[in-house]
Amino acid sequence: LEEKLKELEAQKESPVSTENRARELVQQFLDSAYTSRELLVSLIERVELTEDKQIIIKFRFRELEAIS
Repeated sequence: LEEKLKELEAQKESPVSTENRARELVQQFLDSAYTSRELLVSLIERVELTEDKQIIIKFRFRELEAIS
């Protein structure tokens, strides 16, 4: 508990931006998504196949913008 308290105090002194935290969480999810098919499927709204056989995946969340 003392270690956790020190960690939280350190984060309080140098807060991580919300955007960076969101990116970190998304990356962490993507790294572990391959082990949870049910979770991955729940995030997909629909999958489309175009006439020229391109696959379009529509997610239930807005994509993060690319890092500049």
